[in-house]
Amino acid sequence: MIVDIILSEKRMSTPKKQTDFSFSEAKEFASFYCSRVASFAENWNSTIPNSMPLQWAIELRVLESKIKNSTGKCLSNDEIQLLWNFAHYLIDFKPEIQPQLLSFWNLYHDVFKKLANNKSHPGYSVRNFIIEVFPRINRADRLAEKITVETNENRSSMLVPVSLLLIHVIRTETIEHAFLKQINDAIRTFNLSKKYDAEAMCSIAEKIKQRGNWRTDIRAIRNAIAHGCFSINFTNDKWELDISNEETGSTFNKRFTSKEFKEFFNLATLLFKIQWHLLIILTLLTILATHFSLEIEK
Repeated sequence: MIVDIILSEKRMSTPKKQTDFSFSEAKEFASFYCSRVASFAENWNSTIPNSMPLQWAIELRVLESKIKNSTGKCLSNDEIQLLWNFAHYLIDFKPEIQPQLLSFWNLYHDVFKKLANNKSHPGYSVRNFIIEVFPRINRADRLAEKITVETNENRSSMLVPVSLLLIHVIRTETIEHAFLKQINDAIRTFNLSKKYDAEAMCSIAEKIKQRGNWRTDIRAIRNAIAHGCFSINFTNDKWELDISNEETGSTFNKRFTSKEFKEFFNLATLLFKIQWHLLIILTLLTILATHFSLEIEK
């Protein structure tokens, strides 16, 4: 599907539709995006062995190499299909967040179909709001990684849950905020509000109603933390987190064991990392279909 996706990377002086790229520009961006996706697969495999088959990274590196060494259209539909297959592997990887990721993917597939069917559309950027705050997202991620290591080594300290709560607030204000803004913009721009729900898409269990408005459960927990509507209770070296949102206009109350909160924390991390890479894959697929496909578009 050939789509007028607008790229607005930091390295570009002005945003530009990928359909207006020269072949050398398309080659530069396709190589870069394919490298990012392959690195994601490699890092996942090295961090959690056996959870991400190394074969994905190997095949993605082969695709990247073919793009880098190309002088013109060079990819079969089967080779491009590798990215589509990898995207669906990511979507199905974790059953707890599979519905959210599938809805996310379907949203942008519908956006792309609308763009493809409207040749007069000026184009659309699927990542601009996230890119604007990406340096802040990276800083939050690096801090989260450091704190996670520290909390694993000092499990009985009160600083462990407090540190995790701090990171949760920071990441909500950077990552969740940016992704919700990006997704809601797509839903509004293409009149898809009856079909898709951004808050549900960015929640781990379910969206929560607060003061008449729907929020992600990630933000509902952030609101409780920020307003002091929680308590931490230690029993030996284990702790529990009690969330009470009644003071923030919600009936959302939840108790987490330390293990459960870390699982929630990790699922939120994984949800947004996969969503980010799905956007990269979608962008890459449009570039490959336009500039690299050997086969006539059906």
